[in-house]
Amino acid sequence: MDPCEAEVVRLLADLVIEGGRTLSELAEELNSRGIPTRNGRRWTAVNLYGRLQSAAFFGEAVFRRSDRQWGGHCTRLGGDGHPLHGETVVIPLPPVLPAHRVHAFQEALATLTRQRRNPIRAYPLTGRIHGQCGRPYVGCFRSKDEIRTYRCSGWNTADPCGCVFLPADHVEEQVARHINGLLASMPVRSRPTLSTSSQAQTQLRRHRERVAFLERIVAQCAEELDDLRRREQHNRVIAAAMRQLQAEQRAFERILAHAQDWLSELEDLCDREARCTAVLEAAAPDIRSLSPSEQRRLIELMGVRVDIVDPHFPVPRGNEVLDDPMA
Repeated sequence: MDPCEAEVVRLLADLVIEGGRTLSELAEELNSRGIPTRNGRRWTAVNLYGRLQSAAFFGEAVFRRSDRQWGGHCTRLGGDGHPLHGETVVIPLPPVLPAHRVHAFQEALATLTRQRRNPIRAYPLTGRIHGQCGRPYVGCFRSKDEIRTYRCSGWNTADPCGCVFLPADHVEEQVARHINGLLASMPVRSRPTLSTSSQAQTQLRRHRERVAFLERIVAQCAEELDDLRRREQHNRVIAAAMRQLQAEQRAFERILAHAQDWLSELEDLCDREARCTAVLEAAAPDIRSLSPSEQRRLIELMGVRVDIVDPHFPVPRGNEVLDDPMA
């Protein structure tokens, strides 16, 4: 490996292991140090994430990778999951990182996320509330008061609109009551339905079959390696076969790890869809039993819009209960 690139690999490993930064912040750190990508471009969270998956961090170069089926330069696979134009080739490289640093890097990388500071899922009414100026409200955490609020997007314009800030808990409670009442007044068959629920179940079933298939392949590789190790005589042919089989096993293990992550996401999706469906079909529906992201799913499904009709509506303090300012 080029000495300069090796230095970048070591620096990235140090920054990831150190923790406390998002991918965007890590990318900005590299840019501020004047370190470009291989193509001379600026680092972003997207291209940095791809670089951190590089085999260079693990002391190897891999050709015809079958575990990287996204982005550009993908290896074409056949129906059996093997590369069409030759098997995967793994070439050991002089290790850039010692073994204990590789392990620490893998653990730190597993916990690294690209979540936004104030993710939309924490504010189910973002974009659904409209003030007197007609612009939508967005979720906003007021760190000074440590409270969740909704703020009109007109505040960010050259001529701020002056629309009132809304306490998130109070507004969400009021909207939930309106939605619960609306759903309860409708026959179950007339209520909205989640069209993706059956599709998600089909995807989940198929992907479970894929994961089971990959698990069998990995187990088969392990069995074949054990058989080769138990042979009394080892020659060059057997040694070469073992190296190739070990490379295939590592590749399939990486594919399996990605497939298991995807399976976990599909299972979470199906669980969320099931909880939303249960609320929609309940005799006494209550969307407050759902998480903020699940509430947002139903709010968008029902096309809910909240309009502020009282421009002088005061913000409640503590447990103070105020009249409903919305329609």
